[in-house]
Amino acid sequence: SPIIVKDVPALRYRFINRAAENYLGVGREAMLGKSLAEVMPDEESIAVIDAEERKLIATGEVAVLDEHVVTTPGNGRRIVNTARLPVMDEDGRPKYLITVIRDLTERKRHEQQIEHLSHHDLLTDLPNRAAFNERLDDGIALAAAKDSTCALLMFDIDGFKTINDVYGQATGDAVLRIVAERVGKACEGAFLARVGGDEFAVIAPGELQPQATMALAERIGAALGPSVEVDGDVLKAGISIGI
Repeated sequence: SPIIVKDVPALRYRFINRAAENYLGVGREAMLGKSLAEVMPDEESIAVIDAEERKLIATGEVAVLDEHVVTTPGNGRRIVNTARLPVMDEDGRPKYLITVIRDLTERKRHEQQIEHLSHHDLLTDLPNRAAFNERLDDGIALAAAKDSTCALLMFDIDGFKTINDVYGQATGDAVLRIVAERVGKACEGAFLARVGGDEFAVIAPGELQPQATMALAERIGAALGPSVEVDGDVLKAGISIGI
């Protein structure tokens, strides 16, 4: 764990272990003997740390601060838990302040990645069927609550099985990514998901009249065109869409 020691009352850095050097992103020679304001780049982080340290000096009690963000001198923004405890002198007053840090940044990043993967298609990075089901439930509930409408458009790629059979799965995957990119732009904010194979779904909530929904369907159909080019091969790959 990163461990940092400061003296009291000057609150200048007196000891920094190797783990703290990695956490801070700078060597100890850049920190030792300096104050918080001289080394920390972010005023908000300075304010949070200074307030906690002053509180500890005043109370003399161990202070634990759960999940918060600190901007380090050389390692960017980190999500951390910190525990601060005083070392008393012979008169019972704080002489040193020890901070032990638990860096949660990578764990939080992994959690976010797992959360993203659970709701997104690996190939196209579009929302997957699970995310689609949730959004559809929300859209229907919102439409019912507001006495409004929710348009659902489903489409697949004409001739996609032939593309896979003739040109191979890698080419088929490239076509799916092209469809996701082009249709995504044509949707203009409507929710687009890949729900399986070459099947896609679009949810367009709000006061969409049938004419507006038809216009959206036409934009989606036109986005791909009659063919796409992959590695020099021109492939017929239109869209069949229903509302």
